[in-house]
Amino acid sequence: MIKINKNTNFEISEDFLEVCQLIYPDQLYLQDNPLEISMLFSEINPFFEEGEASIHLLKNKTRAIIFTGPDITHQNKPAAYFGFFESIDSKQDAIKLFKEIEEQLTEQNINTLIGPINFNTYHRYRLNLDEENPTPFLNEPQNPKYYPALLAASGFSELNKYVSYIINSQEKLKDWYDTYSAKKDILTFDGYTFEQITPSLWMDKLAEVHKKSEIVFGDNFSYSPISFETFQLKYGEFFSHLICPYTSLFAYYNGKIVGTIINFPNYYDLRRKGFGITDLNFKNYIDNAEEATLLLKTVGMVKEHANMGFLLIRMMLEITPNAFQHYKKYVCCLMAEDNYPAMLAKEFSDHTKEYALYIKEF
Repeated sequence: MIKINKNTNFEISEDFLEVCQLIYPDQLYLQDNPLEISMLFSEINPFFEEGEASIHLLKNKTRAIIFTGPDITHQNKPAAYFGFFESIDSKQDAIKLFKEIEEQLTEQNINTLIGPINFNTYHRYRLNLDEENPTPFLNEPQNPKYYPALLAASGFSELNKYVSYIINSQEKLKDWYDTYSAKKDILTFDGYTFEQITPSLWMDKLAEVHKKSEIVFGDNFSYSPISFETFQLKYGEFFSHLICPYTSLFAYYNGKIVGTIINFPNYYDLRRKGFGITDLNFKNYIDNAEEATLLLKTVGMVKEHANMGFLLIRMMLEITPNAFQHYKKYVCCLMAEDNYPAMLAKEFSDHTKEYALYIKEF
């Protein structure tokens, strides 16, 4: 076990990275991104101002990183997250790894472990439960189908479930659009305006989006605030060119952002064609995608303006014609099962994909 904090080196060993290479030997896009790793495990990551990571590794077999800190709690008690989990198909090795982790956490008076979560929910988290995993998309949790069994053998149970809704036909969406567009006037409220998100607009509004994200998503499970500097690194210039400008939207009330829909093309299609991370942008997707798929990724409303779902419906009416024009398939990504957008997406979907977060108490 190797500890990483603000007083130590931030080096991640080759042995640690090699485990991922063993699991995905022919899938470079699923292996660790060295640039992302070097940024996350460095002094610029504000997590390390008070938090600590510990690396656990069984060479060429299995690995995980444990995150602890004052902001990591569960039911008002100290907890820990495990992330960057990868493993060969060996329950014995997984059990051994998590037994070592449990012993470490017990010494720290922590008896709850939750994951997979890479630092916090701004980064990759959850396991994919689909054995076949049709229609994979970029930033969807990708893992071998045996991972849930490894966690179960190690004493974990499901904590939260999430669903992606796959829509392969426009027929139901068009019926919905025709019904609600006829009622557009009664869904229009004084003071509200809408604007499509272009790269330049996103950058102009980035500071406001950061502030609103804490208001909108602050009550979400495992949400941890991040500094504007970190937010800018993750969601700045490069990110702005990933956004689909045709179907992403700000809603304003008297000039202030009160709602956001952020959508992307399925850049996984380009990754499979050999495009590098730095080559991903909206223009390259439109020029090279064979069958355009839209990922409906983020929906956020300030509570005072949600209007029982009316604002969301109004925003969807704004973007749906462009979605029909530019895309043939749609994925409503990684939604908590019980929220309103998920209930709406369920009406249109042809099939679903499931994911889970896991917990172990000891």
